[in-house]
Amino acid sequence: MRQTLQQRAWLQWSLWMAICMVLGHLSLSWHSRFDATHDQRFSRAPATLDSVRHLERPLHLDVWFTEDLGPPYQHHLQSLRDLIADLTAVAGDTLEVRYLDPTGAPQATERARVAGVRPITYARQTVGQSEARQVWMGVGLTYGDRAAAVDALPSLETLEGELTRAILSVRRDRDNVKTVGWLQGHGEPSLSSFVDGHPLADLSRSLQGRANLVEVQADSLPDHLDALLIVGPQQALPESHRYALDQFVMGGGATGWFLATWQPDFSTGRTRRIDHNLSEMLASWGTSPTDGIVLDRSRNERMSLPINGQWLQVNTPIAPLSRAWDPTYRPVRDLEQASLPFATVLKLRPLPSVDLQVWLRSEATSVWVAGPLSLDPRALNTAVAGEQRGSWPLVAGIQGTVPSFLAHAAPVGAEPLTNSRPVRMVVAGSADLVANRPDLLRNTVDWLLEEQALLGIRARSHTRPPLVPPPAKIAWALRLAIPGFGLWMLAMTTLLVRKFSP
Repeated sequence: MRQTLQQRAWLQWSLWMAICMVLGHLSLSWHSRFDATHDQRFSRAPATLDSVRHLERPLHLDVWFTEDLGPPYQHHLQSLRDLIADLTAVAGDTLEVRYLDPTGAPQATERARVAGVRPITYARQTVGQSEARQVWMGVGLTYGDRAAAVDALPSLETLEGELTRAILSVRRDRDNVKTVGWLQGHGEPSLSSFVDGHPLADLSRSLQGRANLVEVQADSLPDHLDALLIVGPQQALPESHRYALDQFVMGGGATGWFLATWQPDFSTGRTRRIDHNLSEMLASWGTSPTDGIVLDRSRNERMSLPINGQWLQVNTPIAPLSRAWDPTYRPVRDLEQASLPFATVLKLRPLPSVDLQVWLRSEATSVWVAGPLSLDPRALNTAVAGEQRGSWPLVAGIQGTVPSFLAHAAPVGAEPLTNSRPVRMVVAGSADLVANRPDLLRNTVDWLLEEQALLGIRARSHTRPPLVPPPAKIAWALRLAIPGFGLWMLAMTTLLVRKFSP
């Protein structure tokens, strides 16, 4: 009987070992993952895996990456390797990857630059020592006769999205590349005027990976524009230019309006009003910037301001921060937080034919005040007469059909469109938002171009989300519950010791 039990035990052990070996062998050939989060946050987006599916020819990835980087880049290379491993599991042998470290090698450095990858400055401070050097964190892609590059990947959160967009750009037929216009002629910033390292220069480079980005004039808009961005005009647009924009919208053109009503005037130390002459037209389509300024004395960021004759970095209510957005809207759902200097409240006027979506609001701690205002933070921290507290709409998306605002201004002999085809429009009451949150503008471009698959690539953070203080009632309940639980455990332990003591 004892021998039979031993034989059964050995047989069961052998079967379990065989099952483990079979499962181990299958795991090498079957690439899958299990994500227990309710929104599948840590799974690869379908667009990421589909970007390398059914490759017609080899796709070459040259990963130009400096080895052994310290904080905050210590996990970047491994994260990129994990992403490429997931892509290789789908693409197989058609995805060819080389990992190269050009640091300190002049010939390799030049090859990386030719591939479109640029170095970034790595600054690290430790106790008694500071370090600043050029490091590489980019990828060059080649697919047949087409090439692209992700010049730098300093952000883990956007790593998957940037590589996916680059792969799609080399696989997409040249005839299918969409064109995005950047309006000029009214004091708008010119993307070509900024040097490398400036937020708008980096924004221009990343937008080129999504579409053909061109600077355009309102009186000569190209016929092939798929979307148009109007960012920070400083002067009033003449009626002929507004008519051109009106008719572009009537033709179904997608538009992004990032408008400032107030800007700093450092010579006077006060805000200066901008009259771009677009509010009335936008109001006829559902929403427009107002004349007020949003302040937040609780949640704000640092700005460089002239105070007592010196430029100082100080926190100022005129640069509010916000995390108050609707996560159901993909362009904003993965923002860490939005920085909104000189933000203006949007006035909402929904139309029956329009789906008006408020993407981003100010925090409930913010106030709306009438301008102009002093730039001195000490003055801004004092309550202003007439200010109103609330969570104010700052960025809105519009889908639907809208009526023409300037059909009556058509040139002689022209036949204006009086009602639009289906349009997609984004209106923001801040032009500074573009430089402060370039990821929002990139997401907006994807939304305007209806790149829904790319919007599905969620930003992935390798850090814990910031802790948000609970409401006061819950906080007091926790304060009472924690010591109460400790006293309960002490009482239970005392009872058990008394019961079982000899």
